[in-house]
Amino acid sequence: LGRLDEGAAGEAIRRPLAQDGIGVEDEALARIVRESHGYPFFVQLWGRAVWARVRGAGDGGGQVTMAVVEEAAGEFEGERNRYYSDRYRELEKRALLPAARALAAAFRDEARLSDAALDRALGRSGGGGPGIAEAAKALEHLGFVWQARGTLSWEPGISGLLDYILEHAPPPDEADDIGG
Repeated sequence: LGRLDEGAAGEAIRRPLAQDGIGVEDEALARIVRESHGYPFFVQLWGRAVWARVRGAGDGGGQVTMAVVEEAAGEFEGERNRYYSDRYRELEKRALLPAARALAAAFRDEARLSDAALDRALGRSGGGGPGIAEAAKALEHLGFVWQARGTLSWEPGISGLLDYILEHAPPPDEADDIGG
């Protein structure tokens, strides 16, 4: 399952809430869509967080406002960060953390990477893990990167996860380059 475009992400919030008679202000919806980055799991986290606040308010308002989104933001961020932490541990367990860090650094400079740029970034990731081709395949399988539809380029799976990896993963040892 790939990223949702803005319209689909908005509908994934609006439609289930509407079934419970809950509306969503445009500004509130725009923030949810923006901060979910179109990633379905994050859209679901936002939906659950705002739904719980509106249903729990008991004031009959039935409206997701910016104030509701502000209240729900902490819950969303906590769940998102737990997800990032889980992914980090999974990458570490599979010896893919250096490769993930190298790709995260490469994506800081470029929104998309060619096959050659992806390979160069992975080559700078240091030793101790799988080779370049194996690392690329494993990271694609985990949704860390994917090939943009209809192109020959790669894009990050979840941009916020890349920032999390850069913040938490140790920097590579330049002397341990793999593959070149």
